[in-house]
Amino acid sequence: SAYAYGLAFGIDFDWLIKTHRHLPQPDLNVLLDISVDESFKRRPERRDNYERNGEMLNRVRKCYNDVFNKLGPTYAIIDATGPVDEIFQKILDQLRLRNLV
Repeated sequence: SAYAYGLAFGIDFDWLIKTHRHLPQPDLNVLLDISVDESFKRRPERRDNYERNGEMLNRVRKCYNDVFNKLGPTYAIIDATGPVDEIFQKILDQLRLRNLV
């Protein structure tokens, strides 16, 4: 999230990468991707300014997708618009692909 929100606020991507390079890295990063409109349908109540700002959420979603596409094999984007069982299966598939289960 630091990468996506940082980019959405205009912070340089290379700087973000450099500042996070010494932190422990996960074996797999999973982005459960849905549209902002779908997220509003699933949870209409919004707790803070970020959650209420659809324009900002669209920008952050784009940044998440950009980051996940740039950073390579430990980053997986999963279309989360389907039924829960289907999404769960996609997550398991990603874990199996990387021999993590």
